[in-house]
Amino acid sequence: MRRNLNAPFSASVELYLHVAGECFELGQLGPGFALLRVARAIEATAAVIEVIVDQASTRRPVRLTRPSTTLSRRFEFEAA
Repeated sequence: MRRNLNAPFSASVELYLHVAGECFELGQLGPGFALLRVARAIEATAAVIEVIVDQASTRRPVRLTRPSTTLSRRFEFEAA
């Protein structure tokens, strides 16, 4: 069976940051940085980034190296 490469494909993607017993939704995830969906102050600490694609979850332990603030949704992280 040949697949039509021009056909649209849409995956269900959810992004979360788990830190200190709380779960925050992410709006964007990049290499070494992410943006929270809603600005919130989060301290530099150990955390877990969860990516769910079509209901399959992958969790990645990270260490926040540049925390987010109430004025900026962006934070930076490195592998833990």
